[in-house]
Amino acid sequence: MNGADHVTIDNFVIDVFAGTYGWGIRLTNSADSNVISNCQITALANSTSSNFAGIVMSGSATAATTSGDNGDGNLFQGNTINNGYYSFALAGLSAGPFASNNRVINNTIIDQYLYGIYAIYNENTEFSGNTIYHYTRSSTTSCYGIYLTTSCSNVLISKNRIYNLLIGTPASTSTTYGIYVLGDGLPGTENKLYNNIIYDFKGNGTQYGIYNSTGDYMQAFHNTISFDDINATSGATYGIYQTGAVTNVDIKNNIINITRAGTGLRYGLGFITAGTYISCNNNDIYLNSGGSDSIGIYTTLPFTTLANWQTANGGAYDASSLSLDPIFTAPLSGDFTPTNSGVNSSGANVGVADDFLGNPRTLAAPDAGAYVDSARYRCWDYLGITHAASWLRKSDSNC
Repeated sequence: MNGADHVTIDNFVIDVFAGTYGWGIRLTNSADSNVISNCQITALANSTSSNFAGIVMSGSATAATTSGDNGDGNLFQGNTINNGYYSFALAGLSAGPFASNNRVINNTIIDQYLYGIYAIYNENTEFSGNTIYHYTRSSTTSCYGIYLTTSCSNVLISKNRIYNLLIGTPASTSTTYGIYVLGDGLPGTENKLYNNIIYDFKGNGTQYGIYNSTGDYMQAFHNTISFDDINATSGATYGIYQTGAVTNVDIKNNIINITRAGTGLRYGLGFITAGTYISCNNNDIYLNSGGSDSIGIYTTLPFTTLANWQTANGGAYDASSLSLDPIFTAPLSGDFTPTNSGVNSSGANVGVADDFLGNPRTLAAPDAGAYVDSARYRCWDYLGITHAASWLRKSDSNC
């Protein structure tokens, strides 16, 4: 789509698994206000080449993330992307103005090699409601669900489900990241990570739920992170990890649950750089792996209990947090509604008005995590089909 505007591509089946390059759709040269919806794009299975991708915004015909005035105001919705080095690669203009108002919503991303969603030089962008997972991929490396890098601000990352990374290579020691933030937000245009569910990564490598590397002005609110692989034999684990000097990183109302088996250090929170400005509170941080569990690590010092952790960095963190088993409703089938009433109303008012399913929150004292814990809001059925989007709205009159 070279300079194309106001074009809709809907319900296409696109196979790009032959040749040297295979990109399903490319936008470039100010391709603005287009809609790509309900398409199925399949790249070469198990390829490790960066020449294969699903949907690309790039200034080059041979590199998926090249700077350029590639497009603004585009909507990518309801697509299924199979395989590829990148499933989505969105690059804006490095010198500015950056790509703006692009939205990646309610897509299914299966078996990416490295990046599910990759963004660089983007602002006022939204990645919401996407399902990202591995299914049959047998060639893997370190991989990312969502990767936010240079000059990305005011990006909303919400209600995404990221799970089963490395399921096809359970002996792998590759590193997995749910959401990786490297780009800086700004005052009033923070990068917002709300209501995401990250869980059930496989393999024996290091696992990170949310990883922030020098990303200023990031908000991580109401996420649920659960690393619970009973078959793991090794690998460090971090719920939320931050490294590098930052300004105004805010971490509140999250549930972090780590029961992953095997050897390896386990940390609910990892704040590696001393003196950084992080506000962290009203979380539920629970570890019970039977290994080397710590609620958090500050610089190189682990704190094994919540009471210990509350003394870290002069008592800066988690004074009003909990360390309770959330007792999820049905984690094996993807329902991470907590049933432990002790978690109820434990959050702070951060202005996130609804939960992962769109159910309203009580803002004054919200439940921690991505789900509201109320029986009247449990209005979705899981179909038990790991190969596809698997959630249906119930027809119950109470829903």
